[in-house]
Amino acid sequence: MNTFLLIALAALCNSFALTTLKLSGDSLKTPGDLMSLPSSSWLLILASLVLYAVSFGLTIKIFSVNEFSRTVPAFIGISIVSSLLLALFFFEEKISLGLIVGSVLIIAGVWVIHTKII
Repeated sequence: MNTFLLIALAALCNSFALTTLKLSGDSLKTPGDLMSLPSSSWLLILASLVLYAVSFGLTIKIFSVNEFSRTVPAFIGISIVSSLLLALFFFEEKISLGLIVGSVLIIAGVWVIHTKII
């Protein structure tokens, strides 16, 4: 499989894991009230653990055959952009012009690093 696709898949699994944790935590009444979570929240927590495990496994595979200095920026860039999109769709957070410009710059930076054009 294409290295960039593996990086994207690992980063997306990581972002979705964070999203499921946020969704599960939204039902907490107080920060220390973890044991009172409904069963649906525990299912989301379990889903996040599975997504983290997949991301972890893919990341180990990616690091075993690719340069660290090129892999990590791509992973982080994809994670940032996907997290912004997930925040927009799942939590109806406002996306500002600064977030859009920053995302475009991140995508451009990841592209430059990954393609080794400079």
